[in-house]
Amino acid sequence: MSQKISTFAKRLREALDERGMTQATLAQMSGISKSSISRYLSGAWEGKQDAVYALSKALNVNEAWLMGYDVTMDRGSAGVEQAGNIYEARAAGINLLDESTGIDSSAIPGLLKEAIAKSGESVEEIAKKTSNLPETLQDIISGRNYVLPLWRIASLSYYLHIPLSDMIKADPNGSPSAVAFQQAREQLAQLKSPENGVSKEESLERKEKAYETMLQIYTDTSLQLMSFEKAIFPDDEVTPNWETGLTEFAKKIEKLDDPEKKKEIHKRIREIVKILHGNQ
Repeated sequence: MSQKISTFAKRLREALDERGMTQATLAQMSGISKSSISRYLSGAWEGKQDAVYALSKALNVNEAWLMGYDVTMDRGSAGVEQAGNIYEARAAGINLLDESTGIDSSAIPGLLKEAIAKSGESVEEIAKKTSNLPETLQDIISGRNYVLPLWRIASLSYYLHIPLSDMIKADPNGSPSAVAFQQAREQLAQLKSPENGVSKEESLERKEKAYETMLQIYTDTSLQLMSFEKAIFPDDEVTPNWETGLTEFAKKIEKLDDPEKKKEIHKRIREIVKILHGNQ
């Protein structure tokens, strides 16, 4: 797998120079303000997924390359799926859907196209409701190579009334994330035994690694659920904390008048957690 060998700021500058493009032109073509582009170039801001997609499309470069990964600059099929470590990629704003979650997302384009046609709404209207860029949604429907985070699939599933299990086919053996979580839990349980045959120093080191793995997965799950919450309640503030944030999310759901909506949201939350944590 490819490693991260550069920064978003450096790659953005390189792409601008390569294309002979000014910041003003890039702003016009990408829909991202010139001031935001200046902050990206200075390194003050890291590009989030929607911004990376819009900029890479305007510059005609690979999203993963723009984020600093050791992949080809050209936009094409060798894209984000070749990026490196799962957690490093997620921290950079890239979600390696198929590799990190063990999901087959090949059914999504056809299902989305059919559901949007049935809804009677435009791609632009659906994109706004589900916190997507219209261009992103159109690319997904067209079957172009694009990496879609789990929470976005969940929000599209919710708004378009498509069962999440129809949109994604999870690995029956468990996603890499869920397997890692289970292994960490089992290792901690083994290390608690006084007859584990491991030295105190080695035991502490293994415990630290296990806790670090679990924390990474908890953090990723929290980010996925908070993003899903924002898509469901776009006008509300989201509490950026794992425990209190989920409590606040639960309160918002309970205030809904429609019991069917409550049921559907809860179902998708359980599926997100199951994919990332396994059967708990």
